[in-house]
Amino acid sequence: MTASTLPKRLTVSTPAAVRLLERLPAVLGVPGPFTAGQRLEDDLGLDSLDLAQLRALLEAEFGAP
Repeated sequence: MTASTLPKRLTVSTPAAVRLLERLPAVLGVPGPFTAGQRLEDDLGLDSLDLAQLRALLEAEFGAP
């Protein structure tokens, strides 16, 4: 499945995913809502520091890889 075939909005039903999406605007400073086809750097304007913060958030929410 490619980004162009993904639905524009995803239904999020797991508690962890809901928590993550709720925290993204505060952590990244990017207002939501977010869509499936958005690219982190190109569409949301995230830089390397933002990506490091996102990684820390993902590790905190879902455990370190």
